[in-house]
Amino acid sequence: MGTKIKVRFTTVQPILGMTSENEALYDAHIRMRDKKLGVRAATLIPTEKREQELAAIRLARDEVRQENAERSRNLFPRSTTDTNHPPIWYASQMKGFLKSSFEALLQTDKALWQKSKGCLLNPYNVKKRVDQLILVTPDEIIIHIPEGTGIGWCQRPLFRQDEHNSEVKKSSMACSEEIGAGAWFEFEVTVLNSKYVPYIKDAFAYAQVVGFGGWRGSGDRGKATFEILSEENFE
Repeated sequence: MGTKIKVRFTTVQPILGMTSENEALYDAHIRMRDKKLGVRAATLIPTEKREQELAAIRLARDEVRQENAERSRNLFPRSTTDTNHPPIWYASQMKGFLKSSFEALLQTDKALWQKSKGCLLNPYNVKKRVDQLILVTPDEIIIHIPEGTGIGWCQRPLFRQDEHNSEVKKSSMACSEEIGAGAWFEFEVTVLNSKYVPYIKDAFAYAQVVGFGGWRGSGDRGKATFEILSEENFE
């Protein structure tokens, strides 16, 4: 038996874009992702899907072309299916969120996640289980910006260790699009095995600790609350 869960996240901190406006760099990222998928890539991510993702970056880049133009920027892709071109997450990014949340929760002492208690997940099967058993829709998840606000900018320093790994130094500045707290987005998760539902709900709650977008986990970006809008079992 499977389960469909519709969930809404509402941000309690600003969220940052995490997709590079550099089309060549993003194209390389897509190709690397395809390579990891191997022979399945041709069916899972067809050429038109890759072109759609690149078009979403072009829309965002064109919209902000004159702002902070001197810096390399991380943007929110814009919807290619909505004529208003709102900012979006991709379903693949939400699956990535589930994978990283599962990996983190496996390191906690919560009983549900202990192998000794019959945990269905382990550090070696997390990515495979998400890919095989969990579907996220729609492909473009619209981020609804708080009323009366817009998309701003966040500039922050990047740090690196010196060649001897003994001292951390500021190396450059990063610039990212930023959407303020109070933004919300919703999507549906289809779980082909209902036994995984408690783990998924724990992952949703983990967003209150880490959250979404660039610089998440820094302490002042990305955190969000969640609300289950509907939950339905199916055979």
